[in-house]
Amino acid sequence: ADLLPLCRWLSRQKGVSFRARQRQGHTPLHKAAWGGHLSLLRHLRDCHGLLDNVQDDAGNFAADLADMADTRRHTDAAKFLREECSGARAESCRVLGIPVSADRDQIRNAYLVKARSVHPDRLIARENQKHSISEENVNISSHREVDQHSHDFDSVRRAYEHLIVENGVGKQSNPAHSIHLMLELHSTVNVSGSEQESTVEPSLCSDDENLFKARLIAVLLEYGDKGLELCNLRKKWEQVWTGVPFPSFRKEGQRKKGALVEFIQKNAGDVVELVKPTSSTGSILLVPKQLTRDIVSQAALKVDFDSDAPVQEETK
Repeated sequence: ADLLPLCRWLSRQKGVSFRARQRQGHTPLHKAAWGGHLSLLRHLRDCHGLLDNVQDDAGNFAADLADMADTRRHTDAAKFLREECSGARAESCRVLGIPVSADRDQIRNAYLVKARSVHPDRLIARENQKHSISEENVNISSHREVDQHSHDFDSVRRAYEHLIVENGVGKQSNPAHSIHLMLELHSTVNVSGSEQESTVEPSLCSDDENLFKARLIAVLLEYGDKGLELCNLRKKWEQVWTGVPFPSFRKEGQRKKGALVEFIQKNAGDVVELVKPTSSTGSILLVPKQLTRDIVSQAALKVDFDSDAPVQEETK
């Protein structure tokens, strides 16, 4: 259904803020991305100034949520968010003095005007025509201004190349969805000796086990310390790790639930806690033992991981 009439109506109501966040940290942009509503995403950008530069409580940008849904329209939504609605694009447009919605012709025209005004050669030619100041002072001030104009010109050129050559793409991605970062964190935990050794023989080989642990933790971090119900694990896995099937865990004759519990205990019992339900109708909860959202965020900064990075094939 077309949500734009509702959106326009809401914008006329007192006390309504399109920058408000709900209990999971989602903005209207996150919700529109999860629904794959491209026209609504464009409206929120153009009419309310929303950019995909806000992460929810689990570290997801709006583009991450579009990735998780994994349909054609959601792929289009994620592409729009990264190419036309990112903080990186907005910054490049700011340098050129144009709106974030500018098309390629507007970008080129703005670049030509801006580049001429800050090109170092233009300043040198102007300074050479001055005769009212002593030659020594002219040289000193000219060098300073030329350096500044060179810096400004480089900024303008980089902004133009980002918008035209790189399509203005942003780098939004939840750092927990980088398998390299998660493996690095898992390795650090191993080296520090802070994890508990599993007392059960793992059913996966060492490399596969480490990958499984890293991916499993990333899935659980979507829920923080609240934990994820065991019955929802594989569904959430498919959303976070699109194209990476959950490992085969069931032996012939085994009950599905019991087999999954045994598989996790064998292959990730040292990094994941299985919390038994308090009632007969409850479900087992899975909670990370050591890693938290804050630890992942801090680690991403320390290893110079760009949390605004696009999801690459290798991270899935």
